[in-house]
Amino acid sequence: MLSPFRSFSDRLRPRIGRDSVTQARRLRTKESLLQRCARPVSHHPPPRPTASMKIESLAARDDKCTFTLVDGTDAMANAIRRTLLMDVPVLATDTVRILTNSSSFPDEYIAHRIGLVPLSGALESSVLCLDVTGPAQVLAGDLTSPDRAVQVVAADTLLVELLEDQKLHLEAHVVVGTGKRHARWCAAVAPAYRLQTRGVDFCECFCEDTPYGTQCPHCGHRKRDASHGTSQIDHKFSFETTGAAKALAMLTAALAFLRHDLGAIADACERKMATLTSATGAAS
Repeated sequence: MLSPFRSFSDRLRPRIGRDSVTQARRLRTKESLLQRCARPVSHHPPPRPTASMKIESLAARDDKCTFTLVDGTDAMANAIRRTLLMDVPVLATDTVRILTNSSSFPDEYIAHRIGLVPLSGALESSVLCLDVTGPAQVLAGDLTSPDRAVQVVAADTLLVELLEDQKLHLEAHVVVGTGKRHARWCAAVAPAYRLQTRGVDFCECFCEDTPYGTQCPHCGHRKRDASHGTSQIDHKFSFETTGAAKALAMLTAALAFLRHDLGAIADACERKMATLTSATGAAS
């Protein structure tokens, strides 16, 4: 009985008593593997040259921002996108206390609608009050802050319609949060980027069988030229906001948070390396 703990070459070697078809198939498999290992790898681009990333073509309004990340990587572009979605703090309604509700809508429905209303103001906890008697249309602008620290962005958003003698009285508690907690604290709308060469936008091919610098027969897109590396590929960003924060302020905050987090990771790694180096020196 043959031992299962044999080397790869032993398993491919012809043995007496084996079927000739099986032996030939295994020999062809071995030859194919050897040829594949000897073949030069052409599906991986060369290492990216070191370059300093920067932002160009910055255009910002209150609710929209576009810019180009020059000499950046896909990893850094996606990090900026995720930071815009998850880490920028804004105001939003956390809990709603319904005091009186004689409308046809349940309390949970009204609380959910109020929670998705974008709010702006100083980043501190506050309270919004609402007291309306029908017949009337209750709008988001009817939410008032006693200290006027919070402003409702979409004041014409319809919350509920009250009939005659119906009443709605509630208190909404506003807190600071980020998109990691809930989508109501996510002020960035559809942050996205697309690849852009120097002055030319294109859709890149990622098919493994397509050589670099050629047109892909499967998807119809052109694959990035490996001879040029990735230094000529930029990332063109665009995103909008719900109005809870200014677009340029959100971008600045996202970059500051990203720099702080990466710096903290780098410092921790340097301290760990210093500890390991000192321990190795003491042991020797």
